[in-house]
Amino acid sequence: MNTNMKPFAITNLFPGLRDAKVVTKTPYLRPGKYEVQVRRASYFPVLAGGHGFVLEFNILKSNYEDKLTEALKALTGQPYKLEELNKTLPNKVDTIASWYVAIKPGVQGQQLGWGNLKQFAADITSTDVDSPDFLAEVEMFISQIVQLGALNGAVLPVETFYTKTKAGGDFTRHVWGSMISGPTGVADPAQG
Repeated sequence: MNTNMKPFAITNLFPGLRDAKVVTKTPYLRPGKYEVQVRRASYFPVLAGGHGFVLEFNILKSNYEDKLTEALKALTGQPYKLEELNKTLPNKVDTIASWYVAIKPGVQGQQLGWGNLKQFAADITSTDVDSPDFLAEVEMFISQIVQLGALNGAVLPVETFYTKTKAGGDFTRHVWGSMISGPTGVADPAQG
């Protein structure tokens, strides 16, 4: 970058740009069985309307190796490209992935998104989704996950698999289990 520019009267159109965080899209979880450690959660408006909730995590355990072995046995004697094969296998250990929930505009869109977050909260806390105590606290629980990093460092089991959408496309379904270890209370240093 040329920093020897001649000074002249110009208005800074981008105050705070130097402090902005660069957003990179993390890969989603491909079908598999995992243990993940939460890095951070975020909630933000999206261009198409509505909001997005993202839970980003480190993959601690994965059934990648087992599925790779099965796939290689099935492909014995056949040509294949490992790069293409990897796209069909679970994510590897020591990588980062994320879970995205769309909170679309309108009552139905909101209900689907909120329902996913509500089920997630019930699953990881081993709570009945209709429990009065749970219902009284679930909104603040999810808010604390986003605003305070209340789930950062927690280890969660999750299994993912594809289901078909009404339009015939693939949708990755996440089935969360009870929290294995609680949050560390330490925010992800990359979060700032």
